[in-house]
Amino acid sequence: MNYYHVQDTEIMVRRNGMEKRIFRRGTTERAGEFAEKFGKREWGYCCGMLHDIGKYSDKFQRRIRGEEIKVDHATAGARVCMELGGMYPFLEMCIAGHHAGLSDYGVSTDTGNSSTTLGRRKKKIEDFYAYKKEVKIPELKTSPVNVEKTKDLNFSLSMFTRMMYSCLVDADFLDTEEFMTEERSGRQQGQEIQVLLDKLEKYIT
Repeated sequence: MNYYHVQDTEIMVRRNGMEKRIFRRGTTERAGEFAEKFGKREWGYCCGMLHDIGKYSDKFQRRIRGEEIKVDHATAGARVCMELGGMYPFLEMCIAGHHAGLSDYGVSTDTGNSSTTLGRRKKKIEDFYAYKKEVKIPELKTSPVNVEKTKDLNFSLSMFTRMMYSCLVDADFLDTEEFMTEERSGRQQGQEIQVLLDKLEKYIT
C-alpha cells in the first residue's frame, strides 16, 4: 500500500492505528492555480506533480510508516526533469529546492555532496521509479517566457524560476497545513492583488 499521492489528490494515511484513503486538492492543483495568475497554469501543475515523487522510494515509505531515517525526496523530481529534457529542465531548480531553497548553479567540479544544482545532479538517491505506476507527468506545451518580447532572456528566465518556485512552495505549505489540521486551519482568503495594488499606490502618492 503506497502512502504517497495518487495523481496528487488521493492519499493513503494512517490515523489512530487505521489506514484510510482520503481525497485532497493537493499541491499540484494549488500550484497550477497560483501560476495561472501569470498565464502558466500548466507549468505550476507540472511542477506540483513532480515535486514529491521521491517519496515513492522504499526508504521514504518506511519513514512514513515510522522509521526514524532521513531521506532526500526533493532531488528525484529534479532528476526526472533532466531525464525528460525539452522544457522540463526549467523546473529543476524549483523542485530540487522546494524545502532547502533555490540553490546556486555551481561549477562542474561540484560533487554529489554539494548543495548546488550541478552537485545535486551527481547525488546518489534512492530508487523512486515506482512513481511510474501511478503518476502521469503532464505535458508542457508552452515556453516559460516569450522569447520574442523579452529584452533580457536571462533575467526573464530567472524571474520565471522565482515565480514558479513561489507557486510551488506556497502550494506545498498550504496543502501540508490543510492536511495536518484536517482542513481546520482557520486561514482566510486575503484581498485580491488589484485591491492591494490600489492601496499601495494610494499610500505612496
